[in-house]
Amino acid sequence: MRIDIDLDVSEFDRDADTYIRKDWSDGIVAGLNRWARVTQLRLQTAMLRVFDRPVPFTAQGASFLPARNDGVRDPAVLITIMRQQAQWLELEIFGGERVAGDYATTSRGVLIPGPDAKVDRYGNLPRDFLSKALARKRVGWAPSRQQPGSLLLIEEIPGQSSKLLALLVPEIDYKPRFDFYGVVGESAAADLGPIIADELSRSLAAGD
Repeated sequence: MRIDIDLDVSEFDRDADTYIRKDWSDGIVAGLNRWARVTQLRLQTAMLRVFDRPVPFTAQGASFLPARNDGVRDPAVLITIMRQQAQWLELEIFGGERVAGDYATTSRGVLIPGPDAKVDRYGNLPRDFLSKALARKRVGWAPSRQQPGSLLLIEEIPGQSSKLLALLVPEIDYKPRFDFYGVVGESAAADLGPIIADELSRSLAAGD
């Protein structure tokens, strides 16, 4: 998100114009970066509310490129999702399909934990889950009758019911549920003006 703020100081002479622009720019840069940190926290809080036990790495994906006062370009701050986290968060934001070969999938499909799988505290399968599971006796793949094209990873235990460890599906359809732009917009409407005003006051007071 880019935010541009234009100031009309044409009524002042050149020396005063340069002084005022510097003071205002410093305050605007400080305000934009302070607002970006507030928005980053808002996004992380929204992730905790929307997703079921997201890993810390996911929340850390909310980031920003800070505004700078280089005297050449107007100050601007970019609120963003870091590239690696965006590989799967973009589907949570825009919707779409995750298919075999996409980020966090296998070459044959999307692996989903079964009801009998041992998952970590975030509800995810361990990285070495497949290799360890398939190394055990009586564990193997079986076609799904309910979902053609999908495979079930089943463990047969003598004298007990079979355990469903995982499902391998060709694709998963995502509906948008993380309103990234809505959170940023709400933060801009609620926080940006007061923060900019406060930082401008601080900047101008420091220059007295």
